[in-house]
Amino acid sequence: MTISHLHILPPENPVPSVASMPDNSSRRWCSHNEDPGFNPHIQVFVAQPAYLCLAEHSASDLESEVGGILVGTWSVDAEQGQEFIVVETALPARFTRQGSVYLTFTQDSLVDLHAEMDEHYPDKQIVGWY
Repeated sequence: MTISHLHILPPENPVPSVASMPDNSSRRWCSHNEDPGFNPHIQVFVAQPAYLCLAEHSASDLESEVGGILVGTWSVDAEQGQEFIVVETALPARFTRQGSVYLTFTQDSLVDLHAEMDEHYPDKQIVGWY
């Protein structure tokens, strides 16, 4: 017997957790297209294991698009009041339909990703996708 967890609606009025922004343990990457002094609405920090997973999965198929979800936390800095996201891991989507210029997350992909989160990351949330 297989038990699946199906999430239909997001929680009512989600709010960020309170945490300290990881400024001291991170580096800010700036695109050469970004204006000097650009201040993003929300800062995104990507942990090294998540970055490595993204890089490896992105290079796994150079003929077709690949993707998945970004798992982590959405927080607000206790001192500055600024919101930020920490991406702690990336979960590659299986059961997708893809081609050289498109990627579709199927229903099976979404059920699989939510099951993986429930089992391995129950205290985390989806903070993005790639």
